[in-house]
Amino acid sequence: MSLDFHRLRVSEVSPLTDDAVAVTFDVPPELAEAFRYLPGQHMTLRALIDGRDVRRSYSICSNANGGKLRVGIKRLPGGAFSSFATADLAAGDVVEKPRSAVPFAYRRSGLEGNVVLGCTLLLTEAPVERVRADMNFVLKKRRDGTPFDQPCCGSVFKNPDIMTAGRLIDRCGLRGRRVGGAEISALHANYIVNRGGASADDVLKLIDIARTAVFKEFGLELDLEVKVLGDPK
Repeated sequence: MSLDFHRLRVSEVSPLTDDAVAVTFDVPPELAEAFRYLPGQHMTLRALIDGRDVRRSYSICSNANGGKLRVGIKRLPGGAFSSFATADLAAGDVVEKPRSAVPFAYRRSGLEGNVVLGCTLLLTEAPVERVRADMNFVLKKRRDGTPFDQPCCGSVFKNPDIMTAGRLIDRCGLRGRRVGGAEISALHANYIVNRGGASADDVLKLIDIARTAVFKEFGLELDLEVKVLGDPK
């Protein structure tokens, strides 16, 4: 996937005439502002058709304030994309829409609610020695400051503006606190490690202990960085 394109899921393909369709796309709420458009504006669609990367621009035909993103596509003789769209494109399919950049921010990518199927990365070549030195520096920092060699889910909480979550939890005296087989790491308090036989319920209880203590001590409610799925038992 080119970095100039964003994947959007097709929510509806409606026939307009015998040789034309209206294609409606799902736009994630967090990207609504990024995909705001003006009446009459065009957008370029991209799809892989018979092994070829095909791109075509179409006029947006939905109301700019209607909460929908829709284009009209008319089949043209010999038109690869228009033939594909009018004959084969269906709800649930994925095409690519260009944009200037993915709106990355702290702990956010702007891609929430989507499944990323693939991407293409543009890498800058550098001398092997410099790359190896950078890797060693990052690895040493990780080894020295986090329980990298113990099973865990990574950072548990997002960092508030005033102080890191780890320092807040540490100041509450919770380093080494255990519930069942789960423990708030003695090395970095924003990690909960499995010391053997820990259940998801053990981890969730420690999360609640940490959040409650930080709120009582500092009046801050820590937001989870991890995603909790399924039955905690």
